[in-house]
Amino acid sequence: MVTNYFHRNLPVLRKCKGHSQYSVAEKLNVSRSTYSSWEEYRATPSLDKLIQISDFYGITLDVLLKEDLSKANN
Repeated sequence: MVTNYFHRNLPVLRKCKGHSQYSVAEKLNVSRSTYSSWEEYRATPSLDKLIQISDFYGITLDVLLKEDLSKANN
């Protein structure tokens, strides 16, 4: 079984880039509460939004979903 690290990686990427939830949500054309729900594992974005998120952070979907970026930043 493949572990999905998306929800763990999202706040790591955002903080690493120095963004607020509001600023990223605005760039992705979603509400801050929607973006927050992704970080808090209450919802998962559509495939289109996942692609948009990976493009925004300049990483592949594989990295976004399959690698634990919290360990890479320690």
